[in-house]
Amino acid sequence: MNILIDADGCPVVDLTLQIAKQFSVPVIILCDTAHQIEREGAQTLVFDINEAGSGMAGAQHLFYHR
Repeated sequence: MNILIDADGCPVVDLTLQIAKQFSVPVIILCDTAHQIEREGAQTLVFDINEAGSGMAGAQHLFYHR
């Protein structure tokens, strides 16, 4: 299991990371090039909104249509 966070609109990134660490669950932060968000304890994937669409919908497209 992984936790995927649409960090562009998620107000609880830090809280999610704290809880995920307690349970040893990997976290992937998804954001576009306008909002690059890096946090210790998480992998960040940055998407070009011109290629991926916008927000989580674009990220889902890239994850499921590779």
